[in-house]
Amino acid sequence: MRGIAPSPLLHGSTGESFIDPTATVSATAKVLGGSFVGPGAVIEGDAVIDGSIIFAQAHVKAHAHVERSIIGEGAVIGVETRLLETVVADRATVGSGNELQSGARIFPDATIPDGAIRFSSDRS
Repeated sequence: MRGIAPSPLLHGSTGESFIDPTATVSATAKVLGGSFVGPGAVIEGDAVIDGSIIFAQAHVKAHAHVERSIIGEGAVIGVETRLLETVVADRATVGSGNELQSGARIFPDATIPDGAIRFSSDRS
């Protein structure tokens, strides 16, 4: 992988992204600077990956937003879920419509149901 990794001293993500040739990334998804998408990972339409690491076989569903986060091998991120500075361990599932922020950690094989966690009040 080449480029400059994200840095707290710089505003926004910087550097190049790396997408493994065996990963599937929708034409409408955005993989922004400093991100890594591993082998066999799937990034669905209109998802945004920004300064994050997506390990092998992980699946980020449509309209999800993953920023400065780590998504473990085989993990699943649900539709319209937002992650900021979150670690989702191997084989964990974060259901649709969740919002996890700074410091959140999801253990291996754990499941967060749809709409179970929101830190903002912008949606009911």
